[in-house]
Amino acid sequence: MKAYLSGDQSYIVKLGKQSSYKVIPETIVPQNFIDLNDVNIVGLTTSDNNYPVVYNASLGKFVITNPDTVLSSASTITGPQPGLPSDFINTLESTINIDGGTY
Repeated sequence: MKAYLSGDQSYIVKLGKQSSYKVIPETIVPQNFIDLNDVNIVGLTTSDNNYPVVYNASLGKFVITNPDTVLSSASTITGPQPGLPSDFINTLESTINIDGGTY
């Protein structure tokens, strides 16, 4: 079949079987922990090494937290789990020996 457009140019148009394409749904999974929607970690540096990740309810996200903050929170006497666990305290008591000397 030939098609003519305005001017002297002609084009050959072929009719044939239409190609069929299959759409496959795909879920894109984040490759890194910090790419998750509920994680708020920006500007990681070497000073963040060994810092725990904790959930911050006011942000609704997980954040890097200073370990001292975690220990302080765990040692409070109020909240859903007041105080440090007794097995942890027992381990500390059995491994720490403080000699106050004699008076």
